Order: sequence, then structure tokens, then C-alpha cells
Amino acid sequence: QAYALSHPSSKKLDLYSAVANWNLHWATLTSVTSYQDNDFVTDGDLSAVYDLFLATAAPLDLPTHLSTKKFTQEVRLASPDNKNFEWVVGGFYTREATDETIELLDGATANGQLPPYLGNDLNANQPILPFFGYLPSTYKELAVFGDATYYVTPDFDITAGLRYSSQHQNYRAQIQTLLFPDPFTLNHIPTVGSEKSNQSVVTYLFNPRYRITDDTMIYAKASSGFRPGGPNFVGPATFSPDKLWNYELGEKSTVFDGKGVFNFDVYDIEWKDVQTTANIGGINNLVNAGNARIQGAETSFSYRIMSDLTLGGSASYTDAHLTGLTPNEETYLGLYHKGARLPLSPKFNFALSGTYNFDLGAGYSGSANLSDVYVGSRDANFDVDPAGEAAAAGSPLYKLKAYNTVNFNLAFFLPHNMEIDAYLKNVFDVRGEVSANAFEDQYFNPYFGGIGLPYAPVPVILSQPRTVGLVLKVGTE
Repeated sequence: QAYALSHPSSKKLDLYSAVANWNLHWATLTSVTSYQDNDFVTDGDLSAVYDLFLATAAPLDLPTHLSTKKFTQEVRLASPDNKNFEWVVGGFYTREATDETIELLDGATANGQLPPYLGNDLNANQPILPFFGYLPSTYKELAVFGDATYYVTPDFDITAGLRYSSQHQNYRAQIQTLLFPDPFTLNHIPTVGSEKSNQSVVTYLFNPRYRITDDTMIYAKASSGFRPGGPNFVGPATFSPDKLWNYELGEKSTVFDGKGVFNFDVYDIEWKDVQTTANIGGINNLVNAGNARIQGAETSFSYRIMSDLTLGGSASYTDAHLTGLTPNEETYLGLYHKGARLPLSPKFNFALSGTYNFDLGAGYSGSANLSDVYVGSRDANFDVDPAGEAAAAGSPLYKLKAYNTVNFNLAFFLPHNMEIDAYLKNVFDVRGEVSANAFEDQYFNPYFGGIGLPYAPVPVILSQPRTVGLVLKVGTE
């Protein structure tokens, strides 16, 4: 891809977990504790976007540093599997502390500052940073949950459950930027916003299952879910949780005298207050779009041709679109009609795989796996109504092309719980289009008087190139 600046990135994850089980005979008490430290650093070239605003031709770099420290603790008590009445109750706690630093720098200068030629009254006599932001936040969640399974008959059971979750967030934005009228001094970063949010959500589960035979089961499921809302520092002060209900019918079966497995289901997801990203004044924020509906079907299968050779695959069809609009769609996304397809939702996906197991003797064995994954074409952003009040002229909808990825894995199983895995991802080095950022005129209207980007290139994120790797696993006996 053609950019004035390179786009390096690095990720580091430290993860620690501990699980303890206590058999009380009448129940099992389980404790799950984890801690993780996730660090992400990346750079991006945003010259095509901000040069227009700043009236400059400087190569503008956007370095971002995101660090999250997360602690979780779950305790649950579960009854024995008695095929009569089974239950689980428990509690969950998590605390996440995130520090995010974002800068917009002039890549052509040593200190990243723009020269004093902007021709305005905002510290015009000294160099200034186009943008600097320090965005610390904390997220806490405390939840209790429980579910119970009742066996009406040995072949028919019903599971019902609920979960109550309480979330608390603190968010602060310290920003120095051309985009706000605060004093731009290099030794002081004003606090633009400090927000708190307290929310609570109850989610539900209802899941009846019926075993027609020892090899075939049909089921129905109704379940709800949510993502927490939170504060912004530009545009809407806060965004709400988005919630959904998933309704599913399916079957799971073993066929051909146990040599094959076939699963199939259809589903209908009702999604309310969809959270989406809107660029407001050149800064990304989360806003609530309208409601959406996702309907689809999916299937998976496997068949053991020989004792050591198994073929399998999966396929899915998805129809995902907006069913209702809010003023946010008109203001931030340029949408004026229902039925817009949800971004990054391919109608068709499928995967095929083959696994061959072999014996090397002397306690050694191995496995070879070859897979082909197909991702269908998708829209990178919302399609605007060309006949609407304000279609995004000059910002056509970007279509992400379908692509195939072939992967190969070779594993050797050794004595003393040792395993060596050699893998080759994306064998044919396919440049699949994973996502894209197509900017709309409407993003900048509230602050920049209708300035748009009709000829800006569309940054496209490509799939991981051909990658060779080796993994060594050692377990305890």
C-alpha cells in the first residue's frame, strides 16, 4: 500500500490464570482467577485526512499506545450431573484499567510539531502539536448468575438461567488539539471531559433439548446479551449499552454408524441500539445507531473416511441489516433509510478441512491438517441512500472482495506430554481485504463546514501474509 509513512505495530500479552476445584460431594465449588496485561502500540499515516483540515502537505503520523491491565474472579457452585435436576450459581468480578495515548505528529519534523504557519490566532507564533490525547479509564463489573436444568424425561430437558450485571466506568480525556478552543500550551494539557457511568443489565437463557434417538438431538434456544455503554469526549456525552435477543432452532446428530457428525441451525437476532463508530470533528467516537436484525443459517459436518482420515467443513448464510434509525444515523453516518446492510457482514462463508493421523512408532505419532477458508464479499461501511436527503457524494461505498485462505498444520506428539506443531498460514499468500476505513462527508460537517474527502484513498487492512511458525508444547504428567 502507498503511504508516506510506515505503519509498524506490536502487541504483547501476559496472561496468568488459576483454577481450583473443591469436591463437596453434594456439589463442586470452583474458583477461576486470572490477570492479564495487554499492551498495543501502532502507528498510522493519516495525511490524507488531516492535511485537508490543516492546510498542509505534511506527512501526519498517528502513534497510539493502548495498555490494559485486567483482573477477573469467578466463583461458582455446581450440582453433580444426576440427569434429574442440575443447577449452577455463582458470582463474577472484573476490573480493567486502561491507559490510552494518541498523538498526531508531523512526520517531517524532529519533534513532531507543526510549524507556526497556520494563519490563526491559536498560538500562531509557536509550533504546536496537531493533537495529543491522554485517555485513562477504568471499568468494573460485578455480576451474579444462576441456571438450572430439569429433566422432564431422560430424553427431554429444559435449561433456564439469568445473570444480573452491574457496571461502573470512569473516563477522563486530557487533550491538546487544534480541534477545540482550549489554550494550546505545550506544558499543560487541559482536561476536556471527565465522565462516569453506572449501568445494570439482566440477561436471560431458555434452552429446551430433546433427544430423538441416541444419535440425534433437536433444540431451541432464546438468550439475551449486551455490551456496556460508556462516555465520549466529543459529540454525544455518553452512549448506551446495546442489547440483543438470539432465537435459535437446530439439530445435532451422529450419522453413518458413528463415522460422521452433522449439525444445522437457523437463527434470528434482534439487536437494539447498535453501537458503531462515528468520526466527529476528526475524532472517532462510539454512538448508538438504530436497531438491526440478523437472520441466518449455519451447518457443520465431518466424516471419517478411514480410521486415520477425517474430512469436514462448515458453511453459513447471513442477512444483516438495520431495521430502525435514530438521529445519530442522520447526523453522523449519513443514513436516511432503513434496510442498510451492516458493515463487515458477508452473506456467505464456508470452510473445508482434512485431517490425517499417523503413527511413527516408539511412542511417536503425528497429525496433518489442511484447511481452506472462504470469506464472502462485504460492505466496509454503511450504504447511504443515493436518493436520500444528503447522500455521501464523493464517498462511494467501498466493497471488500471475497477471498480464500489455505492453511497447513503438522503436529508431532512425543512422549512425556510433548508436542511440536509446525504451521504454514495463508499458503498462497492471498491479500484478502479484511476491513477498510471509507470516510464520509457527513463526519466533518458539524465542525468543518462541509469539508469532505471525495478523492482520498481508502485505507484497507489486509489479511495476514504467508506465515511460517513453530510451536513447542510441554505438559505435566
